Amino acid sequence: MGITAEHPLQKAWGEAIYTKGDEEISRNKVRSARFGQNLNVELGYAFVFGRR
Repeated sequence: MGITAEHPLQKAWGEAIYTKGDEEISRNKVRSARFGQNLNVELGYAFVFGRR
């Protein structure tokens, strides 16, 4: 069983560039208002096959 929590030190962001041919029409940057968060919960069962 395992639990992992991640909290990056920077905010997530993205960029969209709209072009027509080789001409750039507009550029939009979007930045998240919150920091990203991630929580992983793992539960498993293991089998060991072998000889004595």
